Amino acid sequence: MKKKNDKIAGVCSLAAAICFFISAAIIFFNKGNMTVVHLCLGACFLCFSSMYFSKNKT
Repeated sequence: MKKKNDKIAGVCSLAAAICFFISAAIIFFNKGNMTVVHLCLGACFLCFSSMYFSKNKT
């Protein structure tokens, strides 16, 4: 059961990372000033998702 919860958390973190990267691109093209924040959040969630997926392999 715990592996299933880790997989769900990994997929949700990956989806959040994709959403942050897309929003960073939209903000960048609209000349917004929060692009760097969204890129950092996207990278952070990408690291979280890779942590969950690497934990499932062992």
